[in-house]
Amino acid sequence: VRQAKAKFAIVLVEQPIGREPADTLTLWAKEQLFKQLREQGVPLIRPAMAMEREGGATLFRDGLHPNADGNRVLARELAGFLAANS
Repeated sequence: VRQAKAKFAIVLVEQPIGREPADTLTLWAKEQLFKQLREQGVPLIRPAMAMEREGGATLFRDGLHPNADGNRVLARELAGFLAANS
């Protein structure tokens, strides 16, 4: 992918505040993910604050998967990232 000059980024869609697991294993796994992404130079997009600001749990159809409104927020965040990093 890098030879083709493609760029990638990871979009981490976290559960709404209060529903995202905060146990030791989850926190460790996230830190390992973040560390690997930093080391590889892969941007991480975390739209959690935008999701919370725009409606929080109401943007998820089942507490985990975004609904149509949630997907609009995610798309807007991703578009902003792409515009800033093109």
